Amino acid sequence: MAEHVGPPGPLAAAEICSFVATRAQVAPADVAAADVDRWRERESQAQSRSRDDNEAAARACAGAQLSAFRCECGDESCTCEIRLTFAEYESVRAYATHFAIARDHENPESEQVVEEHERFAVVATVSGEAAKLARRSDPRQWRR
Repeated sequence: MAEHVGPPGPLAAAEICSFVATRAQVAPADVAAADVDRWRERESQAQSRSRDDNEAAARACAGAQLSAFRCECGDESCTCEIRLTFAEYESVRAYATHFAIARDHENPESEQVVEEHERFAVVATVSGEAAKLARRSDPRQWRR
């Protein structure tokens, strides 16, 4: 009988359990690694979207003393607001892999805190693929 590689068809419960157990033994590390890769990609995309939103906000408030920006952490559901001066924001944007986040919003698995201030922190993306995405999606990449 040929090995079934797709989802089970109309099988008995015992056959389904056997199928699941076999799949789990075949490549649990591959499945876990793929899940982590997808999660890191979503996290990087969330950071890039926040950075894009903040770029628009920075243009609108170039002369303000202290302005509100969106936290650029990788949590898609984060709604935290951080306050930075225009000079502080510009210093974060000097590096494509740096993101301004609310304090304690860093992900130690893929980021390193490079600055910590009273109102915000700055992280550098250190995960290989996430750093590549951050550089590719940097709206200022052609102005440097």
